[in-house]
Amino acid sequence: MDGEETESRGAKLLAKVRGILEEALALKAALTRESEDTADREEKEQPPPTP
Repeated sequence: MDGEETESRGAKLLAKVRGILEEALALKAALTRESEDTADREEKEQPPPTP
């Protein structure tokens, strides 16, 4: 395996890793939004505290 081939494989792997990382960050953002929406909805559904 020569240097050029190794560089090419490295670039392909890096691109794959970047894609996976971007997907993971997008999923995390979506889950965070969903979690916040659920918390907001649950907060609104609770009856007001009784004195």
